[in-house]
Amino acid sequence: MSLTGFVEWYKEWMNELIGDIWLDNDKEYRCNLRCDIKATPLTENYSIVGTAFDYLMRMYICKLNKMPYKSIANNGRIVAEHSIGNSKKRSRYIESFWDKWQSFNESNNRIFLRIDGLYDFIDDAIVLAKFDTMFRSDYIFDDKELYTSNDDDVQDLKNLLNTLHKPKYLSPYLTYDYSFLGKDIVLNPTFGESSVYIGGADADVIIDGTLIDIKTTKKAEFSKEYLRQLLGYYLLNKRELYPYKINKLGIYFSRYGVLVEVFIPIDNIDVVLSEKPLLMPIENNSWWEEIESGIKEYNDTVLRD
Repeated sequence: MSLTGFVEWYKEWMNELIGDIWLDNDKEYRCNLRCDIKATPLTENYSIVGTAFDYLMRMYICKLNKMPYKSIANNGRIVAEHSIGNSKKRSRYIESFWDKWQSFNESNNRIFLRIDGLYDFIDDAIVLAKFDTMFRSDYIFDDKELYTSNDDDVQDLKNLLNTLHKPKYLSPYLTYDYSFLGKDIVLNPTFGESSVYIGGADADVIIDGTLIDIKTTKKAEFSKEYLRQLLGYYLLNKRELYPYKINKLGIYFSRYGVLVEVFIPIDNIDVVLSEKPLLMPIENNSWWEEIESGIKEYNDTVLRD
């Protein structure tokens, strides 16, 4: 279980908070983006392709912003490394990947002009995604399945990479920005003990205060489910006393090549909290007692069962 499990288990309370801050106060609100899909799924390997694209996006952002090669992972260790165990073969594969990625990242290739520079990492991203799956679930791949890639998945990921420079979307409620350039960038952020306590919570990226979740889904809709997840990250960040500056929430719909940001100033969330009132330290606040109670109950009744 993870943040997704927690916010779904606790969704009635999360929905009350969303009702306080969502622009039209419609608890059933779902925003469908009026734009065409650019990368239609070619297989039903949705989870593997989605996780592989997460890796590729972090590489893209890292290279685009001339960040150190280890920046693609929180604390310099990707999730895939947690599945190595006693396997020397997996360990050698991870080492080989890091060497290959370091060489590419430190080269002078202009990634923002030649997205196909990341094509050489698609097979690696698929293998790393399978490593992730084994770490996050009980599923075990045999070696042949683990280290081979479906040709259609490879083509799917090429198509997804190619959406990065396509037209954008604009509406009264949402804005777009797909450059992924920034001055203050954190890739794969985690939220200290709070992440551990709910069974794991690692976000995709924070760029200049915008928390962005990458969704490789067939439909482009900003649903309450997605907003609950984004608010969950924000609340964990607040619980840890703001290790990261977060002032906007966004989703990158990778199959549409669209990054959308919701016009909900995070300050409004703090206003809602302050009406409780919000006092420091947060552990002594009655509003946060509700959060703490929910997190503890989830940890005790769900994670330990």
